[in-house]
Amino acid sequence: MCVYLEPFHTKALYSQQIGGHDSLCGIDYAVHRTIIGSQTFETVIVPGLTELLTNRMINAIEPVFRSGPKGKFPKKLKASLRSVIRMAVKIRSEMLITGDSYELIWPSVGFSFDRKEMLSEGAVSNTGTEAVRLPLCPGLRVYAKANAMVDHRGLKAIAANTASPKHVVKALVLR
Repeated sequence: MCVYLEPFHTKALYSQQIGGHDSLCGIDYAVHRTIIGSQTFETVIVPGLTELLTNRMINAIEPVFRSGPKGKFPKKLKASLRSVIRMAVKIRSEMLITGDSYELIWPSVGFSFDRKEMLSEGAVSNTGTEAVRLPLCPGLRVYAKANAMVDHRGLKAIAANTASPKHVVKALVLR
């Protein structure tokens, strides 16, 4: 059992003691950058999370493959899924420390095609409409954020009055 002999200091008090909010944010960033940049993180944490999340995904979608002609999960698909999830874990780690906010662009079927945020590959509809027929790959908007502590909330809704995104990766759709 731990007994604290001194009162617990709040973030505001620590911020005053070390030179203000910007200094506290800088220390917080440096600590997280050091941990995420360490060899242990790359060789132990990332592979462990990748395996855990890959197995979770496979368990969720495996029943679909059991009812198919071969009755088991394809090994190539498992390897591809593992690769995608490993990259997602690494991106998520970077997201924690950049302070930027990210918003997915995932257009629904029937939405108007927007050239600023979407690319169209392959067949274009003969109907002459500019509607999305099938989203293939999501896009991403990146919004800069003021100096702040590391944010563990992940992808979240961006306020409507936020400034324009500093970067956009276009969504891929069929129209």
